[in-house]
Amino acid sequence: MNRPTFPLDAKEIRARKFSRTIGHPLTWVVPTGVFLVPTLLMRGHPIGLLGGLVAGSVALAGMLFYWMGRGAVVEQRVVENIIQERHQAQDAELLESVRGLRTGGHENYAATLERFLAMKQTFTKRLHEDRLLTDKKKELNNLVDTVCFHVRDQLNEVVALEKPLNAQTADPVARDKLLTGRREILSQVVDAFETLEETFENLGQILNPEILDPDSARRRADVLQSAIDSLQQESKVASTVKNILVRESDSEDLPLDLDLE
Repeated sequence: MNRPTFPLDAKEIRARKFSRTIGHPLTWVVPTGVFLVPTLLMRGHPIGLLGGLVAGSVALAGMLFYWMGRGAVVEQRVVENIIQERHQAQDAELLESVRGLRTGGHENYAATLERFLAMKQTFTKRLHEDRLLTDKKKELNNLVDTVCFHVRDQLNEVVALEKPLNAQTADPVARDKLLTGRREILSQVVDAFETLEETFENLGQILNPEILDPDSARRRADVLQSAIDSLQQESKVASTVKNILVRESDSEDLPLDLDLE
């Protein structure tokens, strides 16, 4: 998966909407019932069959008009189902990464990613609880998705960065740079979590800007921008550390406490 929830595929929405409408029991039960009544009353007489066919066709047309009138409701439910499925797929992928870190003996990093997953689930549940989908909600949802998966990638990268460290063979200068880079990445992971927490705490105000004064609105916009800036900075740091890694060959695990409490 590893992709933001939005945008949704318009073709998929139309296909699911059509399938839901055509496959609904009401679409066929009502016309079938209307067809059978005159047919059975006339005991299979051709007139009864003709009457049933006409009545059934009218009933089918009526059901199609009924679904046309409820098109917006059906589409909303289809969209909600797609969003839920994407969230479940994302969560399953993150959970698999948590298991991978834990199996590899990196419990601290596994617990950290688990915290991000829990925050993502809480955040998206709150975001969509009123069932009203807005551009701002899509933006926030995608931000949470991006942060969580980027943190997942960074934690896995930190695990890889730790392996070549060896105090006996590594160049001291390169080693210091590598350790500094690792600390910077993990510090930014903590900052990303705090940013998500702050954004979640102010979610009501972010989604209802009419209750904000101009200065407060700007502050909330800065919260979102800081998360984006943090991700960009993480990528730069990771790139620098990778360049150092090319010159390292041996390995040593150096535990580093990552406390998000």
